[in-house]
Amino acid sequence: MKRHLSFRYEDGKYAIAENNQILFSIDGSSLRFVALDFYNGVYAGENKSIAIDLINDISSDPLKKGIYIYTWLCDIIESIRKEISGTEEALVDNNGTDILSSKIIQLYEWAACAGDGFSFGQEGVPATDYPSDNMEADYAVRISGKSMEPTIEDESIVLVKCANELFDGDIGIFYVDGNIMCKRYSKSSKGVFLTPDNTSDQFTSIKITESTECIIQGKVLE
Repeated sequence: MKRHLSFRYEDGKYAIAENNQILFSIDGSSLRFVALDFYNGVYAGENKSIAIDLINDISSDPLKKGIYIYTWLCDIIESIRKEISGTEEALVDNNGTDILSSKIIQLYEWAACAGDGFSFGQEGVPATDYPSDNMEADYAVRISGKSMEPTIEDESIVLVKCANELFDGDIGIFYVDGNIMCKRYSKSSKGVFLTPDNTSDQFTSIKITESTECIIQGKVLE
């Protein structure tokens, strides 16, 4: 079913809304576009169709930038629809039952992720196509290092779902104080820690404090 989203201008921001809930916004002064925020807001979550009709509901536009941003967002939404529709394949048996689904996602090498402020879909970060049978996966990363062994071995490829929140025990991809890392998220009365599965003395847990720059890049699915 096609989703009908509204493009509007409110409080100095251009926003996309669905059922009067703001999904994503762009500051009218800086026009800074964050791809991960756009994806999480518009597409992440259950039963969110990629078939979208973006309606221009701007009645007043003092910055006079709305029509350009609206046209640009429409192009992005249509490109995503074509990309996902073209890469998802399903094999169906004689009874019409879906027996296999797959799609093409982006595979990032660890060295590429180590750049300043890496995020899924970031422009300029090199990636290659990678087939995934897990329809929840948004991208893949080739792990470098032994801190998560034996759970995840060095050079393994992990499938990642975009997320900005994790539960205790989840394994995630994190950007911490300029470094990219794969760790297990641990939350208790003692605080929040990013812990290795490798029990060797070579690896230690990292405590997340108010002064720590920690950005969750996604949840490791498999």
